[in-house]
Amino acid sequence: MARSTNVDALQRVIDHVFLPPKLPLQADEASELALIDTGLEALNSLGNTLLPDLVRAALGKAVKLLTNLRAVNSRPGGKTDETELRRILIALQPGQTLAVKVSAQNAAILVTRQLERLDFEEFELSPQNKAVIETKGRLVRTFPGLAVAVHADLLTQPDFSSMVASTIATMCHQKVPGMQPKSKKAGTDHDEHRDTTKPTMISELFFGVLRGIGSPTSVSTIVKHTRDEVLYDRADSPWRRSPMWLLIRVALQLVISRSPGGSYDLYKEIMVFIMTHILERASHLPTDTIFAMRAKIHWRLQKLSQAGRSILPGP
Repeated sequence: MARSTNVDALQRVIDHVFLPPKLPLQADEASELALIDTGLEALNSLGNTLLPDLVRAALGKAVKLLTNLRAVNSRPGGKTDETELRRILIALQPGQTLAVKVSAQNAAILVTRQLERLDFEEFELSPQNKAVIETKGRLVRTFPGLAVAVHADLLTQPDFSSMVASTIATMCHQKVPGMQPKSKKAGTDHDEHRDTTKPTMISELFFGVLRGIGSPTSVSTIVKHTRDEVLYDRADSPWRRSPMWLLIRVALQLVISRSPGGSYDLYKEIMVFIMTHILERASHLPTDTIFAMRAKIHWRLQKLSQAGRSILPGP
């Protein structure tokens, strides 16, 4: 039974990371923590290799990012632990980033500690079904969507850290009327629960409060060409690529590319390392699954080879 459970969990991780040809036809809400743990295992394994000092520093920030994400979104379904969120927020050191998945609002929040300020960034996680279904090829998306800076001294005021932690934890599980797309049934508009939630409560309400305390700020952004699917067959909710996996990729790319010694190329190599780490655990899976995984990794390696000299040590 334990082996069957482990195989199922690994297959779900592979579905979200690799998007193999055969995907489930119903929602998967049980893979959030497994995706974080898989990324952490791979990064810790990479940390045991011989790396240049600046690369090791960037990797250390990435490990801390996922460690904190795991602690904060540790409740069932990836919900937010308010106590851990407040503790980690207060303990952030300059250069460190905290990532939080605000599940019920379909949004992610990044908090980066600078010497004299805190940068709050926000972005939508899963795009609406219509955008996924009607777009040919990949969706082109820019991250983050908004950024607001507040003075770091606010962390010394218990009211501020408590307000942030309490607000985010509540928004993580509490749905808000009017944020769900509508569909007509028997001539009447109903909330379409099979679609994704608009992140308005984060982008307008919570970040509106932050703007009242601080001010909008400019941060470096990234453009990602993302793939997603909307698949269901006699199911209450469709299978969608995990929003947690999107959060992990976006947060890692931002943290690594912003670190001294970090870069977009380093991020891409680290992602290949994570994918290879998953492949090494999948030797007992069907050959068609392994073939699809190897093909995705090979394609990424080809793109990296065109970029020139590799940053990470070879096998």
